[in-house]
Amino acid sequence: MGNFEKQALVLSVQECLYAIPLDLVQRVVPAAEITPIPDSSTTISGLINLSGDLIPVLDMRQLLLQTHQDVQLSDQFIIIQIKERKVALWADFVVGIVETVDTDFISIDTLATTTTKRISDKAMKLNEKIVYLIDVVRYLEEVFQ
Repeated sequence: MGNFEKQALVLSVQECLYAIPLDLVQRVVPAAEITPIPDSSTTISGLINLSGDLIPVLDMRQLLLQTHQDVQLSDQFIIIQIKERKVALWADFVVGIVETVDTDFISIDTLATTTTKRISDKAMKLNEKIVYLIDVVRYLEEVFQ
């Protein structure tokens, strides 16, 4: 199989960089008030109302077992859609869009911590920083199981 080229959206969560395939991203919006869902998992922070759609907000900090923080004015929500499910990933900020080729990524399966493996098994270097490729399908399966 040959190399594939793809665009990825790079985002920052507590000074770590993550990438998601751009074709899953519908849009990026400024963070807004989150309405909590009673008795929901800690990963689901609550719901936002986006143009009449109620969208669950996933707190990547909680999934990565990092410290919780309240929504900041500078935070952003990345709205993604996989099949019929639309969700918002809560990030500190979006770094930008990068062009990637499958050979840019290395497997970190044997190197990554258990926490990182929950959402990623690949990484790449971007401007001397490490970017973890989020396996969005695995991430959502874990959250909504």
